[in-house]
Amino acid sequence: MASLRLGTEKKLAEFFSVTAQGERDAENARIALSENREFDPYAAFKALDRFNNGYLNYLDIKSFLEKNRIFASTQEVDLLIKQYDSDSDSRLILSDFQQLTCPSTSVAIRDLAISRSGPLRLSLDVEFLLSRLLEKEISLQRRLETIRKELEASPDFSIFKAFETIDYPPTSFVTRNKIFDFLRKNLVSAFNDDIDGILRRLDIDGDERLSYGEFSDAIKCASPSIVVHSPARESQTVRHSSPLRRSPSPNRTADREFRTSGYLDSSRSLTKSSFLETSGLKSPRRSPTRSQFLSSSNGFNKSLETSGLKSPRRSGNLEKSLSRSPTRSQLLSSSNGFNKTARSQPEESEIVNVFIKQIGLDRDLEASRRDLALCSDFTLIDAFNIFDINNYGFVTQVEFEEGLRSLGILPIKDEVSLLFKHFALVDRRLTFSDFCKIVTTKDLEYSRLINGRIPQNLPRYERRRTFRLNTEGLFVKVMKLLLENESVAESLRQQLERRPYFSISEAFQCVDKDRNGFITFDEFQVLLGDYGIYVTRKDVENLMERYDKDRDGRVSYSEFLNEVTPKSPRRY
Repeated sequence: MASLRLGTEKKLAEFFSVTAQGERDAENARIALSENREFDPYAAFKALDRFNNGYLNYLDIKSFLEKNRIFASTQEVDLLIKQYDSDSDSRLILSDFQQLTCPSTSVAIRDLAISRSGPLRLSLDVEFLLSRLLEKEISLQRRLETIRKELEASPDFSIFKAFETIDYPPTSFVTRNKIFDFLRKNLVSAFNDDIDGILRRLDIDGDERLSYGEFSDAIKCASPSIVVHSPARESQTVRHSSPLRRSPSPNRTADREFRTSGYLDSSRSLTKSSFLETSGLKSPRRSPTRSQFLSSSNGFNKSLETSGLKSPRRSGNLEKSLSRSPTRSQLLSSSNGFNKTARSQPEESEIVNVFIKQIGLDRDLEASRRDLALCSDFTLIDAFNIFDINNYGFVTQVEFEEGLRSLGILPIKDEVSLLFKHFALVDRRLTFSDFCKIVTTKDLEYSRLINGRIPQNLPRYERRRTFRLNTEGLFVKVMKLLLENESVAESLRQQLERRPYFSISEAFQCVDKDRNGFITFDEFQVLLGDYGIYVTRKDVENLMERYDKDRDGRVSYSEFLNEVTPKSPRRY
């Protein structure tokens, strides 16, 4: 796959540099706030919780900012909440608020702030310091989102290319040394504290390296559509706060025991906060009383010092994941167990790595499809008519490429060819039903929204101005992801083919545990579980759909061979 241009690489390096600087400024603001004798996290939380709900939503935080004459858009406040939201409900409970306001690099100052007890009101000094901290967080989110949009607008940019650029030599993880090397290559000075700050922000699972999912979650733009605060948001892309946020040492040497404790080695759920599990805060909606908070927080801090974190890694994910769709970052961030439990067979570890990335690609695309489904002016017929200018009821590859160009996408012919090989099963023509499979989310709740809408059926010369600007932006994003996913999938196939001793038949046998010549749903799930990768039922269903061409509920060797065999003469 082609590398990034020099200007795009420098913009990517700027993203890391801004992240490090922003985290440094925010940490200094946390220390200044926590050192103030009048600051009590519980009292501050209650002061912002206007209606005594036991949580803070974006309106609570925005109201506090406006009171202190700090402007922030709804999207910026929402990004701030996502950074610290432990259970993906777009709300901050007391433990989340503690992570936001208490320092990560000084256990003593953090403990001192937590142990304070005072009136449930904010002094003028504390209100000023807290508003300055939130202002720095908002400013950082604003700057990062601007860089994300500039990267996305670069014609040569893709998240996969960016990850490959930094991940050299390739290991499927971006380590602190690779970040150092990448920044040095682009003439950006960085120190250990800077890398610590980057990892605190981006490293979700606390293993001091960035998986592809964590990297993607950090780099991708927020949705351009209006932020909707509803239960449906739980299935959208989220950025969880890193466990390193709670790390007492900025240089990772003093907290080596924390990283190697049972906290990182036990099973992780994709939706529950490890802080909640260890602190005894059972309710994801209600905050504890002061006594519960103080006792749990003290126990948490002690456990950091003694490496006593033994909670399951967010266990119970399979049951919860049936009702919510985790993002790609949540799946791939759990893959730190992959290397630790790697099997002796190279084929098995290689094919599991492919499964991880394929599931991640499907998750990312599915999240964008759901965002698109929420746009009230989007209909499948109007979208299809952008490509089917002649009203034939099908679209050829040339017509599809012309439609993409009309949307501002400059496709590589080979990527479109891969897309047609995947979805256009009849005469290499994309029918309306094929197009619906490409664009429609598999979530019935969202797909019903699209199916119930009436198309505009505009005349031919107006079809390419069908949707509102935000809707068109999301539609373009889905189209780009489709092309990128096909490109990445082909890259994975060619990587397997280039492995000197990789055997497809042995890889198939590694998945086919009962040796009956077929791979079933349960065998996919068991293999991934053996590597510490806990996936939802929908994830495995998507994986089955990718391999099970005849839809008989099992994958034969010929179907498996067909999917992992390269399909393009172009080298990726």
